[in-house]
Amino acid sequence: MFILALPEPGSASSIPFASDALWTVVRTCESAKASVGLTFPCLDIRGSADGYSVALLRPPLARKHLLVVPLTRIEGIESPELRGRAGGAYLSLAWGARDKAAGELGPIPWASAGMAINSVKNRTQDQLHIHVDCLTLQAKASLATAASTLGETWTVLWRGVWARLFRGEDLRAADPFGPSVDRLPLGPRGMADLNLGVAGVEARGAKGFVLLASNRMSFERLLDPGCTLLQRASRGG
Repeated sequence: MFILALPEPGSASSIPFASDALWTVVRTCESAKASVGLTFPCLDIRGSADGYSVALLRPPLARKHLLVVPLTRIEGIESPELRGRAGGAYLSLAWGARDKAAGELGPIPWASAGMAINSVKNRTQDQLHIHVDCLTLQAKASLATAASTLGETWTVLWRGVWARLFRGEDLRAADPFGPSVDRLPLGPRGMADLNLGVAGVEARGAKGFVLLASNRMSFERLLDPGCTLLQRASRGG
């Protein structure tokens, strides 16, 4: 069985991995599922009622960080396929994978979870993959505070970072790759320079999302592969 060793999440690796290596792994998982009913080396393969499917897998050595990868060939965030229903569908499936992301620590609670998709220059693989993990302690606190100041349109949150709030639990309805993205000053390369982040927020019992965009910053920086939030919770801290 073919198993790929991918670079650590959020790190630049000098090892010359082929840019289609992740796609090869996903195809292996799909083939294994069809032939023997197992998804190895992936953790799982999941689909939506309207026909979108993803593989769930971990980078090497990681026990808590999760990659969610479409089973359809989609090069990355710049791919036009994401501008329709597919973008929201894949993000929704990735958000649902919070139950697997933290491993033995259990499901990541809504307001402790985040996701990231990297731009062309910030990724090593040319197959769309969504990073799912716990937020860092600082990111969770900062975004919870910021949510009270955000609205439905993109607003400057930090230098080089824009954010908007979506009130609701269905990321498809947020239309994350919809027309509002075109109003961001991404520069001449447009969507190829877009880094996208998603964080869950909760206030007064109502759930929602902060959507983040930048042509500078990878939002993997807001994710904590050690999942300190759940580590503390498991110790009663």
